Amino acid sequence: MPDITLCTNFMCLKRHDCLRFRAKAAEHQSYQTFYPEDDGTCESFLSIPEGANLALETTS
Repeated sequence: MPDITLCTNFMCLKRHDCLRFRAKAAEHQSYQTFYPEDDGTCESFLSIPEGANLALETTS
């Protein structure tokens, strides 16, 4: 997995499409809760590239 900080915001409406939320964590992983702007955009949003190693979703 690339060296990125993963997101822990389970309330984010973009979490299902965001690499920061869906990526499989590395052995030593940093986490942060990123928050979207009032208009729904998020400066920290990362699109999921084809073939990305994703963690299983445990919540909806």
